[in-house]
Amino acid sequence: ATGSTTLAKLPKGTANQQLRMNSGATAPEWATVSSGGLLKTDFSSFSTQITHTDSWVDISNTVSFTPTSASSDIIVMFNTLAYVNASVGVAIRLDIDGSQVGTWHTANPISVYSGNGTDYHTIMTMWKYDNTNTNAKAIHVEGRKYDQTNGYTKYNGRNSHMLIMEVGV
Repeated sequence: ATGSTTLAKLPKGTANQQLRMNSGATAPEWATVSSGGLLKTDFSSFSTQITHTDSWVDISNTVSFTPTSASSDIIVMFNTLAYVNASVGVAIRLDIDGSQVGTWHTANPISVYSGNGTDYHTIMTMWKYDNTNTNAKAIHVEGRKYDQTNGYTKYNGRNSHMLIMEVGV
């Protein structure tokens, strides 16, 4: 109801409107929902250790993610513990529907490297994907080693994690 001294019916709003208080905090009103904000999330945890080869291999499960908007952005965050030894590098990249997305600097993947000896690295990566439709996306992370031997992710029983967020623009 609206009105300061009498009851009056608030008219019906239109599609995509939300009920809120007016700027003077004296009566409810309908307002168009602004764009932006977090629209949807998905979180996955992976516990299998992967031994890297010279070829790209899956280092996460494939997650099917269906955006709610055709004009949103998809943000993917991934972290893992990597073990590298004897002049080896571990590289990772994002794959969405069979295409590599957001590789770092002139198509090189995000990577860590150990010169001599053994190193453990917590790798935290983030990619932005400019979504153009509401079709389900097959999203996963791939990894490989560079040089020598002994490149691992999800090392020593430490889980890897992937957070997928859809953000309105």
